[in-house]
Amino acid sequence: MTGLKLNLGCGQDIRSKEEGWVNIDRQHGRGIDMVCNMHDTPLPFADSTVDYALASHVLEHMHDWEKLMLDVHRMLKPGGVFEIRVPYGLNPTAYHVRFFDEHTMDLFIDAGPREPGGGLDPCVIFDQVSVKINRRFPFRWHMIHYLHVKPPYAFPIGPKSEIVWILRKKVG
Repeated sequence: MTGLKLNLGCGQDIRSKEEGWVNIDRQHGRGIDMVCNMHDTPLPFADSTVDYALASHVLEHMHDWEKLMLDVHRMLKPGGVFEIRVPYGLNPTAYHVRFFDEHTMDLFIDAGPREPGGGLDPCVIFDQVSVKINRRFPFRWHMIHYLHVKPPYAFPIGPKSEIVWILRKKVG
C-alpha cells in the first residue's frame, strides 16, 4: 500500500520512510519523525489524508483511547485501514490503564444486522476486516525447531496474549 501511513506511539518499532511511514512517539529518539502526545487530539494531520494507521501496544496506556479512535477516523481516507494491537484481557503492569477483549471495539464497528427499526449507531465508523487473538505459547515454532516437523497450520494453544483488530473506515 502506498500513501501516508502513521505508526502511532512507535517507540523503537521504526517503520520505513520509503514505504510512506511517519513514526510518531511522545519523546525524541532514533527514527522518530514526529514528537506528539497521543492524548492531544486532534493530531496534526488533515482530514482524509492517511491511508493506514498502526497503534501497536499504545491504547492500553491511554485513559481516553476513544478520542484517539475518533481522531484516526478523521484522518483516514474513506476505506483507509486502522490496525490496533493491544494486550488481551487483564494484563496488570505498571503503565497499563485500560484492558481489552474481543468485544471492546464493538461500539466502533459494524457488527452486522441490528434489531429491526434500530437504525445505524452514529458511533459505528469502521468495518471490521478481522480480529485475531494471538497466544503466548509458540507451539508451531517448537514443533519446527525441536521436532523438525512443519505443521500445516498454527496451533492456537496457550494463554491469550494479544488481540489484533484490522478496521476499515466506512465509505459513504
